[in-house]
Amino acid sequence: MATEEGTKTVDQGVQTANRTVQSFVGVRDAINTASESTQQISLNAKQQSLAINEVLRAMSDLSGDSKTTAASLSLGRTRAAALQEAASVLRAII
Repeated sequence: MATEEGTKTVDQGVQTANRTVQSFVGVRDAINTASESTQQISLNAKQQSLAINEVLRAMSDLSGDSKTTAASLSLGRTRAAALQEAASVLRAII
């Protein structure tokens, strides 16, 4: 009877140890999953940062292009006005 009780106690201890191991495995797996998720979030944030920088660079380039276009238009108006003046002088001569 004592041996039987001792065997039951040992079996219960083994079962408890097995459940504890399973719990630790579950915790380990959850930590690994959380770590992988964190790494993925970090990677996504870096990619979004790079994309935002590209958009800002494109906007800056567009702004520079707009200024160049405005300067070209202003120069074109100045030259058109000079041509009109020259045409007026030529009409006056004719």
